[in-house]
Amino acid sequence: MLSRITRLVALAAFSGALVVAAPTGANAEGSGWTPYEQPDIDYAAGARCDFAVHGDVVRDEEEFKDVAHWPDGTVRSQLWRGALVIRWTNLDTGESVLRDQSARALAEYRADGSIEQMTSLRGAFGAGLPEGSHPGKGAYVVSGRWSSVVFAEDGTRSIVLGPKGKLENLCETLG
Repeated sequence: MLSRITRLVALAAFSGALVVAAPTGANAEGSGWTPYEQPDIDYAAGARCDFAVHGDVVRDEEEFKDVAHWPDGTVRSQLWRGALVIRWTNLDTGESVLRDQSARALAEYRADGSIEQMTSLRGAFGAGLPEGSHPGKGAYVVSGRWSSVVFAEDGTRSIVLGPKGKLENLCETLG
């Protein structure tokens, strides 16, 4: 059985907007929701954009709740919710943009604990895509109900937009 920290690391691998971090404490007053503290995000030049990018978390009120488990007790799905606002900066030019990435989302995991898919139920979330992904490598803000990031086992990712989904590549915005 994988630990909660391992699952968070797997989730962190999906976006770069949820980077390696640990829950900040136990479930809030028995609600089943666990607070999550998002650290700042850094992408080296070439990793997502041709230039280095820094994401400075300016508001973070995220939390998650396990909603389904595999027979061995490993988490199968989690609900995520809460405010997340990040200032994204092109470290070459100093140009920055503020993005509200607050959402309610569903994270689904494979039986081995690796992230399989993240789907917006409302709002926006970040997705860092490596080379070989669809629609291409980049640092994206994905919004719109039923918009998803699907994680292939080879490490590539695909963004699938919902009926009213929108996609912003911050590499283009800040480039």
